[in-house]
Amino acid sequence: MFKQKNRLTKHKDFEKTFKTGRASYGKLLGVKVAKNDLEETRFSVVAGLKVSKKAVERNRAKRQIREIITRNLNKIVLGYDLVIICLPTIIGQDSTSIKNELDRIFSNLRLYRNESN
Repeated sequence: MFKQKNRLTKHKDFEKTFKTGRASYGKLLGVKVAKNDLEETRFSVVAGLKVSKKAVERNRAKRQIREIITRNLNKIVLGYDLVIICLPTIIGQDSTSIKNELDRIFSNLRLYRNESN
């Protein structure tokens, strides 16, 4: 679970991220990113019924993504809202492949601190 300051929870923030944000998609997941006016980066992980009808599988995928982000939080730039969208192909994948996909997408969107923004 993310710390309270790192959670994207309000409906208006989701709408802003989806309407004005940049996006990058891979085979397992997609990321929508929008700048916020805060000192923190906020995250949300979304896995709808199209991913799997079984809540256990959807929740497992979301837990894996949250764990990867929590471990790499110090590498991610501040001041953004991110919505991570799970795609149906994520079911049954191991954490390593999910991490590689997230790294690739975050690099494309220039969300790592060691890259120039």
